Amino acid sequence: MSFSRPLSDLSPSELFCSRWFDGLFWFHERATDVIAASEQLIQKEYTAIKKGIDEWDEKNPNHSYSGFEIHENDLFGARKLEEDLPSALFIQQYGQFERLYDALCAESGELFHTTLRTADLSDKGIHRSRKFVTKVLSVNLDSLNDQWQLLQQYSIVRGVLAHGEMEVPENKLNGLGHLRKNGMITPQGSITVKTEDVRRFVRLVYDSLGSVIQLIGDRKKSSE
Repeated sequence: MSFSRPLSDLSPSELFCSRWFDGLFWFHERATDVIAASEQLIQKEYTAIKKGIDEWDEKNPNHSYSGFEIHENDLFGARKLEEDLPSALFIQQYGQFERLYDALCAESGELFHTTLRTADLSDKGIHRSRKFVTKVLSVNLDSLNDQWQLLQQYSIVRGVLAHGEMEVPENKLNGLGHLRKNGMITPQGSITVKTEDVRRFVRLVYDSLGSVIQLIGDRKKSSE
């Protein structure tokens, strides 16, 4: 949403939405840049290794070791980076999402003049933030249930990764249908995060939080 009027002419709900849409946009832009930089780093590693292999083979055509064998450890390191970096990125971006949602709740509480804070509620993380919006602010988020179900799937994956594991417990696999379908979770329950998975998650956060912001703004506007 954009407003053509000066900020001084905006109502509290419009000013709130304008500020938060700007913040959400920059979250998405920064996350997108980080993901792209990570992909470039991985590609740079492979390019350098390929160059080293080609140069070795060209200079040592009769050597008992091939360029691939000489750079085998380098390839192992690059593959390890390609496997581990996306998972670290996902955990980082999920943490950004949690903090962003909590900050949204804090400012929304001020907008609605409530003394309650997310810390006063049970649950934690995004579940507590959603409870704040629905229970404290009385904002109906039912229209976002599909997005919420998917965010909860990502939440389970984040919890597993944060504990240093790469396998989803069997009793939680049935609730991860979407992530199993797109390949982030294998049929056996192994987590295989790719940079494209992180990109999809960031886009989901952008879309879902954008809708939450709009619904909060609409709820406030109805009482202005």
